[in-house]
Amino acid sequence: LDDEAPPPIVAFIIGGVFSLISLFMWTLRFQRLRKAYTEDSKKKLEGVDLIRAMISCAVQNDSPSYSVARFTGESFLLLGGFQLNYKTTFVVMSGIYLFFAFGEYFCVLLTVSKFDSLQKAINENKERDITLTKLTPKNVYQDFSLNLAITTMVFVTQFTLIFFVLTDIYYSKEIIGMKYEIT
Repeated sequence: LDDEAPPPIVAFIIGGVFSLISLFMWTLRFQRLRKAYTEDSKKKLEGVDLIRAMISCAVQNDSPSYSVARFTGESFLLLGGFQLNYKTTFVVMSGIYLFFAFGEYFCVLLTVSKFDSLQKAINENKERDITLTKLTPKNVYQDFSLNLAITTMVFVTQFTLIFFVLTDIYYSKEIIGMKYEIT
């Protein structure tokens, strides 16, 4: 366990391979979206719609294999970067995570920028006969129909359990067979 980390080139190679895999998967996702858009609207995907589609294909985590490949590639590339230059890599990492965190908001802003008013955007969607999908919550935090007391109780329970685990780790003298002293 006291071995030195491998050289940064190892992390860059692993990250590069996974990034190429995720780029390939992104390309397939984008081609499917472009084909569906063209068949649906009988228009070519261009301009703001093209940029919006590219961003959406990059930031959405609806495909587990794409998400794993992208996150693994990012993580290893950042690991190699941290080994070389911590400050620069931290700035790059912050930029990457901001892009992915706010990608959907960029898409909404790009959509709204096409129209003079929000009413025109709504009317175009009605003309294209776009229906809203009914959202089905996947966990207690997404289900706004639940009582506030239930949501609060689940949050407090999870917080308490995490607190117990962290406290136990902090005060334990042995973690996975390694003995250490608290100073």
